[in-house]
Amino acid sequence: MTFTNSSTSACALMGYPAAQLEDSKGHAVGSAATHARGTVVRFVLGAGQAGQATLTAGTRCNAPVSSAVRIQAPDAPGSTEVPITLRACTLQITPVQPAG
Repeated sequence: MTFTNSSTSACALMGYPAAQLEDSKGHAVGSAATHARGTVVRFVLGAGQAGQATLTAGTRCNAPVSSAVRIQAPDAPGSTEVPITLRACTLQITPVQPAG
């Protein structure tokens, strides 16, 4: 997943994003993503620059199917819902890193 600085000012990112699968009514499906191994670094994004994190799903079970994943950047006040149909038993997310 990509986090883009859409403001005109620089901002800093550091840490793990939050990720939770949801059903079509916005209810949580399964558990929130756990932290995958990775190096946490603080970096600055200029206007229009991006950082990335990887969300990995374990799918070998009979879990309910999601219709979206709700994503929140580290230490950010809001979240974004992204449509995705996924049957996930486990979710893991890496720390945000500079894109590239």
